[in-house]
Amino acid sequence: MDVEPIMDILGFILGSSFVLILGLLVVLALIWCLVPFAIFGIKPRLDSLVRAVREQTRVQQELVRELRSWRNRTAERTPPARQAEPEQPETS
Repeated sequence: MDVEPIMDILGFILGSSFVLILGLLVVLALIWCLVPFAIFGIKPRLDSLVRAVREQTRVQQELVRELRSWRNRTAERTPPARQAEPEQPETS
């Protein structure tokens, strides 16, 4: 049995795997270097979103207070509903 063709195939597979793994490591190294800059670039946007959410929360709280006071004012002005009197059967 000739071992030479098997060694050639095995060498090709190992060589191409090495190139693939090396390429993957280069891509990961680039990502590792660029991610901090992306995070620092996003930070001002996140800060503006936090400010907007706080403003919305403040406005919602004001609306809830206003609605509660409006409900209390209308409850004080309207008299309680009269209960319906039961109908009496007619006598003939």
